[in-house]
Amino acid sequence: MRVLSASVLAVALVLGACAGSTEDDDVSQGDEALTALTITEAGNNKTFTVEKGKDVKVVLPANATTGYKWKVASTNRTFGYPTPKDGTYQGGGANGPVGSGGKTTFVWKTNSPILRPSTAAHKVVLEYRRPFESDDAPAAKTFTFKVKIKEAAAEPPPAPPGRPIVLFEEHDKSTIQATVGQVVTVRLAENPTTGYRWYVESVDRTLGQPTKTFEGPGASGPVGSGGTAVMTWKTDGPLNMVGSHPVKLKYSRGETGAAAQTFEFTLNIAAADAENEFACPPESLRTINCMPIVSPRMAPYCAGDYRSWAQDNCEVSYLD
Repeated sequence: MRVLSASVLAVALVLGACAGSTEDDDVSQGDEALTALTITEAGNNKTFTVEKGKDVKVVLPANATTGYKWKVASTNRTFGYPTPKDGTYQGGGANGPVGSGGKTTFVWKTNSPILRPSTAAHKVVLEYRRPFESDDAPAAKTFTFKVKIKEAAAEPPPAPPGRPIVLFEEHDKSTIQATVGQVVTVRLAENPTTGYRWYVESVDRTLGQPTKTFEGPGASGPVGSGGTAVMTWKTDGPLNMVGSHPVKLKYSRGETGAAAQTFEFTLNIAAADAENEFACPPESLRTINCMPIVSPRMAPYCAGDYRSWAQDNCEVSYLD
């Protein structure tokens, strides 16, 4: 598929709640790109962090044969209610054998424009009770959690086929879409005066080694002066490069030295004569803000030709 965008594709991964944490422990999603944060029964009274755009799922044991159901007792206006509001039940149900149980799943979407990344936590309280009971009566069970929303991982801006794709430090662990013939460049801070340089730790033989240059004073400059390592891969040549190519870089003293820092990305190369001209935005950009003044990051997604195509072919909404 010919693609216009060099986008970060979310890797499907579910983060379970960690048993043994204390109340209000901040359980982060870590370095992996997630499609969903799943909170289980062990996550009661915990605080979780998730990237904006990722779903928050709460999965709790329930038994419909007893007449008890989980419901959202309290949430704040910004975080809102799950979809559907009463959750989804899976199990024996009211028609199953007495005592048979199941689970209830609540799903919150975090792509709302009013839900902004912040260090503040959104608190949600769930109660397990029978529908005919008064809310004044104590619930059989309660489940409380908090969620902090953080900024989604940066995506490289769209690049027309044939033009270079440029990756920076914030694009670590990205999955990049390119077409045969596009040049892919990685630009990372480097300080040779400290003895540290960027090296390719692993790459497949088909993609091969990059051409590397350095911009800055270099080793001959004053002590402490740094610059930028520029590593460039070409995506055409005698070998067929169509396919997926994982690359891992390390910042170390010598090629065999221990890594003080790493940078990883996966380059997916498609044939240049593929059918489509564009690719849908990554999942973290299902709502695109084109309100004046459009940010440089959003400008390519708001371009007229791309926007028209995306609205017809992608699950995306635009804010004007």
